[in-house]
Amino acid sequence: DGVTLTEKWADGVSTFHGFHSRGFPNCFIVSIVQSGFSVNFPHMLDEQAKHLGYLLGRAAVDGLTLIEAEQEAEDAWVQTIVEMAQFNVKFLEACTPGYYNNEGRPAERSVRNGSYGGGSPGFIRLLEQWRAEGSLAGLETD
Repeated sequence: DGVTLTEKWADGVSTFHGFHSRGFPNCFIVSIVQSGFSVNFPHMLDEQAKHLGYLLGRAAVDGLTLIEAEQEAEDAWVQTIVEMAQFNVKFLEACTPGYYNNEGRPAERSVRNGSYGGGSPGFIRLLEQWRAEGSLAGLETD
């Protein structure tokens, strides 16, 4: 479409499980944004690598040449991130106003750009269950 990720994400990140963004097929993102976060960052990188290894393995076995987030799945994941961030939003609103909480008014963009609110064990379980289900739900493949 000629749209860059910067343009698409001007109002905040939009992904499916933090790895895929609609309109960018076969682009696999590894970060803490809309993904799992752990103080042991190498551990989370390992979990993300396992997940991407699974996807690439499935692509090789199934002869897939395209993996891309379905729009509905991406929208639902963004909604999950925003809903799970509400506890953190309330915390930031209660803090002394300053740079890190946008003077006591956390911006919607920063809420969307947050990590998965269920903690790293919850995110890892979510990915494990998704892989075990096996249908690649939420992804368009070809």
